[in-house]
Amino acid sequence: TIELKTQSVKSKTFYSNICRNYSNLISTTGITGLKNSLSNIPAIICSAGPSLDKNIQQLKAKRNNFLLISVATALKPLIENRIFPDFIVAIDPDETTVNFFDLQNHSKDSWLLYNPVVPSRIPDIFPGKRLTYDSSVNLAQWLQRYMGGKGSLEKIFSVAHAAYQFARFIGCAPIIFIGQDLSFSKNRLHSKHSYYYR
Repeated sequence: TIELKTQSVKSKTFYSNICRNYSNLISTTGITGLKNSLSNIPAIICSAGPSLDKNIQQLKAKRNNFLLISVATALKPLIENRIFPDFIVAIDPDETTVNFFDLQNHSKDSWLLYNPVVPSRIPDIFPGKRLTYDSSVNLAQWLQRYMGGKGSLEKIFSVAHAAYQFARFIGCAPIIFIGQDLSFSKNRLHSKHSYYYR
């Protein structure tokens, strides 16, 4: 029910972004071939809650010991600390999402995992290093019939949930969350250097 309400409110944006992403979708690899490809590799899913500020140096110190999957909002705090994720996950259709990325100086080694509804400027900056998955939006499903499926992450409820579903899909274990608190620490919802903190 929530998903249907969201689709009805944002349908114009969803459809517009999917149309703009048409050529990106044709050239973007799906996730299907990655199923269980990283079995038993530890994964950390990084969100941009205030507790990320407390943990970011530990993350940096142990960076080579795990796969790092960042939600888009956590990207700028990570890069500010010279931490580059293996995957960045973007699912939101709003133009605000573009502000989570540095369009000029993004991480050259990171892969983007995106929902076809994101603004097309985001996948545009990751040529050759982007993945997508099957969307639940009707127009995307119609296109999938002609382009072929990209692989399913099942129902997605948030960007962190999409990151978790992807980590499970590729077989990672254990899967650890950081910065997932939104704890209102010092009246803050987000970590330093994130777009919303600024």
